[in-house]
Amino acid sequence: MKRYFIVPLLCALSIFLSSTVYSQTPELTVQFDNEELRPGDILTATVSVDTEIDFYFFSAEIIFSPDHLEFVQVENTGLSSGGLSIGDVITQGRVGVSVTRTSSLPSESSGDILVLQFEVKQFTPAGIESLSFDEVNLNSSDGSAIDFTQIAD
Repeated sequence: MKRYFIVPLLCALSIFLSSTVYSQTPELTVQFDNEELRPGDILTATVSVDTEIDFYFFSAEIIFSPDHLEFVQVENTGLSSGGLSIGDVITQGRVGVSVTRTSSLPSESSGDILVLQFEVKQFTPAGIESLSFDEVNLNSSDGSAIDFTQIAD
């Protein structure tokens, strides 16, 4: 009888340990379309996730220098395509953005989530130093928060 109990226990334990070892915390990244921007140019920043997740919702506050950049818009792309987006200035140099799907993804996926656009007012180098992300939220289709690695400042 003991032998019958130990085999299922070992199988369950190995499944649990392998899923724990192989599970990976998703990382959010930002890619910029251009590295050197002049006044009048549009800075485009694409936020992506590198691990397959049950994506449904993303929100963040973006902090930027209002002397160098002016918020233009947020667009759905990739995982949020066909969904809803909203973006508006909270205070000078801080904008709130969110994108959401209107239905669940057919399966967990990785890829682009949203595109941010800013008009360049003064010469500025493009890069994470020009934008900072605060109050970032990432949620699945059941409404639960998805743990992730923060976007680097």
